[in-house]
Amino acid sequence: MLGNKIKQLRLDKKLTQAELGKIIGISASTIGMYEQNRRDPDTITLSKIAEFFNVSADYLLDISTDMTKNYYKTNKSNNINSNNNAEVYSDSDLENDFSGLDKVYLSYAKEAQENKIDPADIKLVLDTIKKLREQDK
Repeated sequence: MLGNKIKQLRLDKKLTQAELGKIIGISASTIGMYEQNRRDPDTITLSKIAEFFNVSADYLLDISTDMTKNYYKTNKSNNINSNNNAEVYSDSDLENDFSGLDKVYLSYAKEAQENKIDPADIKLVLDTIKKLREQDK
């Protein structure tokens, strides 16, 4: 369960609930509620928790047993853009392919993937933002 994973990750880093709460901007009692599975974090807080512990939200939510953060990358050799033709973006690939974009845009891309948005749509948005940003220079 989500709370158990948060607690284990926190203990692995030898943090108190208060320390983790301060790092991600919530109270120690809220961390306690999460860890007791009495309350679930909102998507922004879940993203902060995943980012801090360097794990995927899918791992925290028991959607995947893979702790690593992976992002979909459209298969560049294929013009058909669907989830079936997607590759995986590593963190460094995502940052390299879309260098120059503020981290906030990359975090939106991560959240979109977690919400099962088509990878081709995510890439289209990031490409568009990148082009607009380059035109502004």
